[in-house]
Amino acid sequence: MFGCSFIGHGCGFNGFSSPEDFQKEINLIRACCETFRKNGCKIMYHNHGFEFKKDKVSKKDFITRLAETFTADELSFIPDTYWIQFSGNNPISLIKKFSERIQCVHLKDMYCEGWENRMAPVYEGNIDFDAVYEALSDTNCEYALVEQDNCYGENPFDCLKKSFENLKSHGW
Repeated sequence: MFGCSFIGHGCGFNGFSSPEDFQKEINLIRACCETFRKNGCKIMYHNHGFEFKKDKVSKKDFITRLAETFTADELSFIPDTYWIQFSGNNPISLIKKFSERIQCVHLKDMYCEGWENRMAPVYEGNIDFDAVYEALSDTNCEYALVEQDNCYGENPFDCLKKSFENLKSHGW
């Protein structure tokens, strides 16, 4: 199994647009949990923005419903700081809420250009990464992964270098 302890998964069925789609996601994760556990791995759900929509029945967001459906031993989360912020939530609050479920985090900043939210190198946007670092210190986070889905014409490696240098200059 390539020596991986954590297997990332994200983007549930059709953005959980129906109860059936959410149930398909639960069934998929449940089917993987036991196989992964037997092989010394753990499945981790990577969020985007849609997981923070509340369903009409429970009035809970889907990320909370996933946490209520699976134990921390069965399912962990890979919080993506940009998508949490994009959804109108606070990355620090979410990290604290699910602290026992975080072994990896995706670091991605957000800044606004006009009316548009844009992805940015870490420490070059609106997210308080010093507070993110502090919140992560109370988790079992082993890996902080820099990610920038869109570099808006810049060289992706230049963006990655900026993030690395910014993180390093802040003591990460």
